[in-house]
Amino acid sequence: MKLKFQKINHPRLKGFTLIELIIVIAIIGILAGILAPTMSTYYMKSRIKSANANAKMVYNAAQTAVQKYISRDRTALAAEKSNFNETILISYNGTNQSINWVSGFSAPNTAATAGDPYATVVDAVNRTVSNAENISWTICVSNYIVQGCVAADNQNTDLVGYYSANKTFATERANTSYVSWVTTNAADVSGESIQWVCNRYSTP
Repeated sequence: MKLKFQKINHPRLKGFTLIELIIVIAIIGILAGILAPTMSTYYMKSRIKSANANAKMVYNAAQTAVQKYISRDRTALAAEKSNFNETILISYNGTNQSINWVSGFSAPNTAATAGDPYATVVDAVNRTVSNAENISWTICVSNYIVQGCVAADNQNTDLVGYYSANKTFATERANTSYVSWVTTNAADVSGESIQWVCNRYSTP
């Protein structure tokens, strides 16, 4: 007796041809070329908005701390006064937690000492704003009013947020570095200096 073997026909699997693969890769490349710049811009705008929010929170906390010196200075001895009736810049470096202050826009930086008004204001801000001690920021105080604030993730970034009482005038773009913003001899007309912030958008 002969055994009959039945031939089983397997379906033939059809794959992509080389041309089809090239077309798919080309489409993916085009989409990536379109989406990559968009995502990069979105990421930059997100960081700018975060920096602006930080600047606003630091501004509000600093304003509360500075206002307390109005009554303190009335009864304080001359050597204990804060000088917040003048133009004072206070800078905090989140990288090394250093505090510097400048009288006006042309004097050299002076390191703050523990317990002085400038260090006290910085401590108050860092206690109030959750992430203030991890970022770098500078405030401009004149006549016991915080005129403006600039803030950034670190001192090497070119994405700087800024805020004043009258207007949030940040633009969603890359600016000059944070260091340039807080350099006292930065050009006032540049639109990228703390002096420009204070002079153009100061509280009346």
